[in-house]
Amino acid sequence: EECLAAIGKDPGPACLPSPSFSKLPRAKAGDWLAEHPEKGQTYSGYRRSITGGFNAGPPRPKFNVVVLVPLGKSFEGFPEFLGALATFITAYYLLPVVTTAVVPLVKNSFSSRENEFGNRQYLIGDMFTMMAKCSQVRAVREQFCILGVTLEDIYPGLL
Repeated sequence: EECLAAIGKDPGPACLPSPSFSKLPRAKAGDWLAEHPEKGQTYSGYRRSITGGFNAGPPRPKFNVVVLVPLGKSFEGFPEFLGALATFITAYYLLPVVTTAVVPLVKNSFSSRENEFGNRQYLIGDMFTMMAKCSQVRAVREQFCILGVTLEDIYPGLL
């Protein structure tokens, strides 16, 4: 029942419950959840968490644009990636996409750390904050949602 509430009144055939999909089994040794215990979240808990001005409803005629925000210089080597992603989003969700300029991940503007392999990781919460304040994002008045995309390593700040 909670799954049906999560997908809405008219989800389309791709989102309907199917015997092809089942709940995740218990984590085994080596799985992320076996190594990093997480509390989990119900759909109703997720719905309660999306407050503070974020659009929680379906797209509407005046709010139907996906704002794609590329984060970090890693896209310089893959210029076709963002165009292909925008095309896919438009085809799949039937919504227009506006792609902003690449937002650099300046070391002093984002909390970061080095992982055990010496690679830089960026705190995801700082990225959310930056996207909410970004003038390029705020300029798109018709925004339905903001999608930050990066090829950089990120961390949730819980560890």
